[in-house]
Amino acid sequence: MSTGATVTVYDEHDRFHLYIYCDGWPEMVIPEIESATKFSWEFPRFEAWDFATALIKVMKIWAWKIYLINDVESISGRCYHYEVSKKDWDLKIKIDSFI
Repeated sequence: MSTGATVTVYDEHDRFHLYIYCDGWPEMVIPEIESATKFSWEFPRFEAWDFATALIKVMKIWAWKIYLINDVESISGRCYHYEVSKKDWDLKIKIDSFI
């Protein structure tokens, strides 16, 4: 069974939504989100467009099926939703499970 997930990367100005076609389990996705910091602005600077692009880069390196989408609600059957933003000098990751 495919474990699809959506990710919303946001800041005070923008929101970007991504769809992970399969392997959306937290133990697989969270390390990828954390490693995207290597390709984005250094904290405390955080811009949603920059981090979303870095996350796509990291996930494409490993041939993940990740896509930029307009709306997370349009994805039926997803198992997880991740919200990524900045809190102080670190990432804030919130996970919602639909399993």
